[in-house]
Amino acid sequence: MTNNVLDVITCKAAVVRELGGPVTVEEIKVDPPKASEVRVKMLCASICHTDILCCNGVPVPLFPRIPGHEGVGMVESVGINVKTGVKPGDIVMPLYLGECGECLNCKSGKTNICHAHSIGLTGLMPDGTSRMSMAATGETIYHHFSCSTWSEYMVIDINYVLKIDPKMPLPYASFLSCGFTTGFGAPWKETPIHKDSSVAVFGLGAVGLGVPTLFLAIKGAEMQGASKIIGVDINETKSTKGKVFGMTDFINPKDHPNQSVSNLVKDITDGLAAVVRELGGPVTVEEIKVDPPKASEVRIKMSMIESVGINMKTKVKPGDIVMPLYLGECGQCLNCKSGKTNICHVHPLVLNSLMPDGTSRMSVATTGETIYHHFSCSTWSEYMVIDINYVLKIDPKMPLPYASFLSCGFTTGFGAPWKETPIHKDTSVVVFGLGAVGLG
Repeated sequence: MTNNVLDVITCKAAVVRELGGPVTVEEIKVDPPKASEVRVKMLCASICHTDILCCNGVPVPLFPRIPGHEGVGMVESVGINVKTGVKPGDIVMPLYLGECGECLNCKSGKTNICHAHSIGLTGLMPDGTSRMSMAATGETIYHHFSCSTWSEYMVIDINYVLKIDPKMPLPYASFLSCGFTTGFGAPWKETPIHKDSSVAVFGLGAVGLGVPTLFLAIKGAEMQGASKIIGVDINETKSTKGKVFGMTDFINPKDHPNQSVSNLVKDITDGLAAVVRELGGPVTVEEIKVDPPKASEVRIKMSMIESVGINMKTKVKPGDIVMPLYLGECGQCLNCKSGKTNICHVHPLVLNSLMPDGTSRMSVATTGETIYHHFSCSTWSEYMVIDINYVLKIDPKMPLPYASFLSCGFTTGFGAPWKETPIHKDTSVVVFGLGAVGLG
């Protein structure tokens, strides 16, 4: 391994070369950090189930790539304009989510999906290029989220780096950037838990064990903990581990084949239902307000443009039939030109649920409460506002119910054999599931 500061480093990394392919340890080259970046020597890395999904092309099939988004490392070198006090030798934790502290989401106290530094889905650095390549061939390697911790060295934007206490045990610190904090954040930020209430935690892995630890840590403090923390897991060994983290009761559903978990929970809570918060409540039809479009935006009466904002340099006009897209395309970035992916670097998948200026165009009619968008759009509304870069004008003669599938389901299936899968003449292909995706 060569290691010259601000030179290209040759090192080992775990690489996935193709969709669903094996993870192989290979020799790669890692470029020096550019402006506002640091190069990190990884000291410890963890495995999250999301990394396995990454190997299978979720959320974006970009290959070859280096997985890993949990870990701890030491800063090896820094680029220019690094103003955070991070220096070579510091122990840091790479993050897949940054935080500017100034946008609507960062200030909300409800989410850390920062508008300025969101999850990186393009597989590239903010300038649209990679810092990693195959040592033997020079082929570009894609990053995983904002980082790639399954490498001896990696380059990361400074906004996705957290300096930590060097005395912290590295194997434990490695979990903090994703699994543990997901569980820790659920009762802290998402779930309305009151003093003396009961909580059931399903699954006592890195995420689940983050929940009882929170209550153990905050009892008697500003945030009020629960009186009963019930762990539910089919692995009996988790009973002991859970109690170390602050769990008061344990349920193994396998020990009670004839009883429902909900009834078992009620037995522990003296007939009272525990607070079990899940992502996704019921979908209700409500009256909302939709603001006018701002610059470079259009307001759509679902399927047809109703009004346009200023700076509209395209030929889209009121009355046009359009398809809202959850992925834009600039046609100029590395990804758009690659012919392998349409995950545009300039107009990527929007995960902060806001418009490009960091605000929403929708609110609840009766209360004025802000409503978040879904990706770049929200098609389950009579009207919506969308950035013009996420709009495609279509032939008005096209049957609308069929056209509706084209923006996601059908094109996902259509794109697989066209862009992703090496299918040759006279080969045989098996398609599993003949829904909108499979029939594509």
